[in-house]
Amino acid sequence: MEVEYNLYMTDYQHITPPRLYRVTSAESIGKDQQSKRRQSNVELLRIVAMLGVVVLHINFETFGVPTKNIMEAAPVSGIMRVLLEAIFIGATNVFVIISGYFGIRFRVKSLLNLLFQCAFFFFGIWIFMMSLGKVPFSLDNIARCLMLPHETAWFVKCYLGLYILAPVLNRFIDSCNKKEFITVLISFYVLQSIYGWMANATNYFSSGYSAYSFVGLYLLGRYVNIHKPSFALQKNTFNILIFTLLTIGIAAMIFAGIYCGNPGLVGRSLAYSNPLVIAQAVFALLIFLNFRLSSSVINWIAASCFAVFLGHFMIFKYIQNAAVRISESYSGLLMIGLLTALVILFFSVCILVDKIRLLAWNNLSNGLTQFHKSQS
Repeated sequence: MEVEYNLYMTDYQHITPPRLYRVTSAESIGKDQQSKRRQSNVELLRIVAMLGVVVLHINFETFGVPTKNIMEAAPVSGIMRVLLEAIFIGATNVFVIISGYFGIRFRVKSLLNLLFQCAFFFFGIWIFMMSLGKVPFSLDNIARCLMLPHETAWFVKCYLGLYILAPVLNRFIDSCNKKEFITVLISFYVLQSIYGWMANATNYFSSGYSAYSFVGLYLLGRYVNIHKPSFALQKNTFNILIFTLLTIGIAAMIFAGIYCGNPGLVGRSLAYSNPLVIAQAVFALLIFLNFRLSSSVINWIAASCFAVFLGHFMIFKYIQNAAVRISESYSGLLMIGLLTALVILFFSVCILVDKIRLLAWNNLSNGLTQFHKSQS
């Protein structure tokens, strides 16, 4: 008898946030000109994580969690799929921790840019799909474009909550000492680990799918940057080792859930509130922070990574259907190559479409700025 796995997941669960932060305190006071430029090492992490998000959506979300029977019939394929899920499951946490590491500065223009980007993709995709006869004109679809249904664009709504709270969080961070900061962090993660992960006994944690959990990730990122704990000052061999061990731990939880027929354990292993997943995201950031890299191409691509998430709207089910057809028609390395090409194609199209959106936003923003100046 096959076990149906409930992973506590909703639509668009693995995503990347918009660029709404300023880089460092050095940037804000103008003492370090180098830090004013985008850090290509972190931008590369953003690209890798976003590609990982698409892989996650092709992997367990499209094909389902491999069952015990599947693992026994095709062990190599099953093991590889579990390892892929374990490696990339921390992608969403990575992006929030990046925001925390560098700090969010509330700016109305950045907020409007985010909202314009969402409207551009959601309404644009809806109109495009209507023109193809794939979806109807309806109030329900208008509501989806406005992110009103609970399951639509949950990350955007959670990140908006974090963004609005950022000035308050920053005031606390600036005023507390290291001991107070540690006390708050430990208290938060003990509470979340018990009630938002082990027992899943509250609505406000939602297994990490909440603005409340994002607050904890933001504080953790700020702590790592400001107070430089000893684990954040190690060589990259140490960071890679810890990341690998954490990934193995997550994979072991998934395997245990599959072989014991325990879907709850599989769900907890993949929850964003899983302490292993949170720690994995921290060490992923530390690994890439140790790289020395400067690339205008990487920065250009990473600036539009959020569009890959938004591009899921009403469309990604067709990508998933294509992935299923590939898996049914091909096998082995050819299947892997075609699925990889599908991921890269979807990623690339979203990036290119977002460049059109950026051009539209720049023209709109400049026009509004000129209008404001003419009225003042």
